[in-house]
Amino acid sequence: MTVKASILVFFFANLLLAFVIVLNSRAASMYGLGFSVLSRVTFGIYGSYFQIILLIWEFSLQYGKRGLT
Repeated sequence: MTVKASILVFFFANLLLAFVIVLNSRAASMYGLGFSVLSRVTFGIYGSYFQIILLIWEFSLQYGKRGLT
């Protein structure tokens, strides 16, 4: 893969990711629904537990990084 092709793939991947993030945040901003409610709609009651655990795990990692500095 050439450098030009790599930059092109990187650009389009970021563009696609930005589009998905905007679509995900639109429901929260329009209807005032939080992350936990939206994950229940998407993954069901028991599937949303996994999302909440991942969210707590990410927060604990970020808190740990701030605590070390």
